[in-house]
Amino acid sequence: MNRMLSFLAATVLTVGGALALFIARPHSAIAATHGSARPDAPLDDEGPFTGFDGSTGWINSRPLTVAGLTGHVVVVDFWTFECGNCLAALPHVKALEAKFRDRGVTVVGVHTPELREERVESNVRDAVQRLGVVYPVALDGNNRIWNAFNNQYWPAIYIVDVHGRIRYHHFGEGAYDEQEHVVATLLDEAAHERADHERADSGRPASRTHDFSTYHKPTDAELQKRLTPIQYSVTQHDDTELPFRNQYWDNHAAGIYVDVVSGEPLFSSQDKFESGTGWPSFTKPLEPANVQVRGDNSIGMERTEVRSVHANSHLGHVFDDGPAPTGLRYCMNSAAMRFIPANQLAAEGYGEYARLFTTSAGGAPHP
Repeated sequence: MNRMLSFLAATVLTVGGALALFIARPHSAIAATHGSARPDAPLDDEGPFTGFDGSTGWINSRPLTVAGLTGHVVVVDFWTFECGNCLAALPHVKALEAKFRDRGVTVVGVHTPELREERVESNVRDAVQRLGVVYPVALDGNNRIWNAFNNQYWPAIYIVDVHGRIRYHHFGEGAYDEQEHVVATLLDEAAHERADHERADSGRPASRTHDFSTYHKPTDAELQKRLTPIQYSVTQHDDTELPFRNQYWDNHAAGIYVDVVSGEPLFSSQDKFESGTGWPSFTKPLEPANVQVRGDNSIGMERTEVRSVHANSHLGHVFDDGPAPTGLRYCMNSAAMRFIPANQLAAEGYGEYARLFTTSAGGAPHP
């Protein structure tokens, strides 16, 4: 690795006729200012996303896995809190995360330390809070994530597509517009792939493809009129309904679950399983672009909250004790969702999902 040794570099400059001594710590990112692609160039496949195995801890999130991130565009930022170049780039990383979080993009900061004080977890947690970093941060105390990426620089950006392939990298500061363009391109690429799969599976053009941007949150006055008290308290005030005494915990019918506020599709019965918790549980979202996660310390323990993207409804929490293939348990509140049976999907305007419940194209829905 072309990492520079940890030392203090002294630079003597003339300031107003006098000598001034500036002490700066040189991270190896200082010399790294190149990227891998122009905004209008095809995005290459740079290899598989190796994930975050070997992390020594997480901030703002449960441990994230490659399987759990499948279906998401992922932006990985290697940084450390005393690297001047990293801190200069950080506002742009935060802005990118804020711009695209509603479209299912996940930004992960990988904190790979160089100096001794950067290896102290409490120092990292203090820095994350002080710097206003709200997205997941993986602690790479043993450099295992760094080595798996074969990375050499701070800061370094890697962008991963929905299939878990690295499609772009950039070392050092700059190229911020380029990175936004790459993220938008990969999101559009994924949307086109979904539409192509629909046409291929059905043997005909899709009857209707959802434009998720049409989903929105009604006014609070409308919500109070339309929602039941428990629906309102769960979705708007982050409450939790009682286990085993909610509408869908033991629902075994075929169909999809949509946000009770906006109607955006969230989960499918095909991914539902009996968790024994008394709440409806799923291994993965039906539409990852409609689901977002964030850290939650509201009850004195670190959890990962799940919210809908377009209505920003509180849905529940996700845990890493679920079954294969994802190992995840999306533990949801029934009150946050509305169930649409498979044989009513077309009538309700969700006809493109009916194919999920047919034995073959044109067949009848499974019971």
